[in-house]
Amino acid sequence: MFRIMVFALFALIASQFGTQEACAHFLFAHVVRGTDPRIELHFAESAWDFSSNQRMVGLMAPVEGWLPDGRSISFVSEPACMTAPLPAGESIASTGFTYGMMTRGEAFLLQYHAKGTGDLESASRTTGMDAEIIATPVNDERLMLKVLFKGEPAADAEIIVPAGGRLTEQLKTDAEGQVEIDMPRTPLYSFRAMVPETRSGVHKDQAYDLVRHYTTLTVHGSDDIPGSSDGLAWAILHDAYASSNAYFNQKSPWNASLRMTSENGTVQCTVNHDGERLSIQESNQLTTEQKSNLEFMEVFPHPQTLSGLIVRFEEDRQAFAGSRIEIPELNMSFMIKDRNIDLVTHDREGGMVRTDITNWSETDGIMLPEQFVVTRFNDEGEIMNVSMIKQSFSEQNDLHIPANLTINHVESRKSTNPVQIRLSNVTHQSE
Repeated sequence: MFRIMVFALFALIASQFGTQEACAHFLFAHVVRGTDPRIELHFAESAWDFSSNQRMVGLMAPVEGWLPDGRSISFVSEPACMTAPLPAGESIASTGFTYGMMTRGEAFLLQYHAKGTGDLESASRTTGMDAEIIATPVNDERLMLKVLFKGEPAADAEIIVPAGGRLTEQLKTDAEGQVEIDMPRTPLYSFRAMVPETRSGVHKDQAYDLVRHYTTLTVHGSDDIPGSSDGLAWAILHDAYASSNAYFNQKSPWNASLRMTSENGTVQCTVNHDGERLSIQESNQLTTEQKSNLEFMEVFPHPQTLSGLIVRFEEDRQAFAGSRIEIPELNMSFMIKDRNIDLVTHDREGGMVRTDITNWSETDGIMLPEQFVVTRFNDEGEIMNVSMIKQSFSEQNDLHIPANLTINHVESRKSTNPVQIRLSNVTHQSE
């Protein structure tokens, strides 16, 4: 019965990774630094969507690319994308292709353009694309975006910009083709604009009087990438961390009273969070089992523990619903989909621990892990125990803090009584 239940559980988890074909795709160019410098093209819903299959890659076959000095870029097809080597000293790539005729109320010719940069400074340079976005810092807190069409400001152009966390906002450019926004804080960010052009012509025997130009600018702006890491894998992992609250993504120190009730009784203690790490004030009074239960309050390892470590894609990278990323020094691998960490595996002495997040909720652009499953395996790959966790959050002073956790343990085909953890009396350092 235990084995049947676990198989059913993993079938349910696997269903979370299903993918649906999108109705709106755009061209995105990633200028990737690190151990494998390259230009990577994706035809996807967003700059964080890496689910392209061979059909989607095939749609990019007509793509043309060039460097700032006019040299052409020759791309090759991979299972999940198109790639080209990034020449030494280069940090900008421009690409584009004509998709063809579309009819949405009216017939129009659809053209895609994409620029990628390996740093923010390069994002302010023009490259001669028919439609392009340039980004120039106003100061450390603000960024000026400008949409150009054939070198001239594109007034009233629709532009999609980051708006904090996972949120985006649709704006329109002013008479100078500009909008000013808050400086994005994620290691990978992107902008998308649409510029209509009234122009008559014929494409494959179909007449048109309108051309829609969709253009993107994708920036890999972090300087913290370890030299032996893959720059794209590093950005995907750290962006997912920045977009979630799975490890208490807080900057403000706080503490709270904690009450844990299990079949062995009730224990009370004080939880401290210094803005980076969670600690228990009376940890020496807790049993090993109680400490183990409290570890579920932080779903993933804190990013501080990842600092400076090599991050890379798993070998034989394939098109998939998500990105498989590994940290060899920690024997850890991650499955990341749509900026969410859906799965973490950790090989360690005595076996492997697998964590599946089965339900995320979104609040103010921050993803909160409401349900997850932790499965422990022995060295032979046999399941030792399974823990199923549900949690709810409370928002205080713009912080999302777990309020209640319910932990159900299953071991040797038997379920124990649920463990209940509750936080109360939350106070902040400034109070």
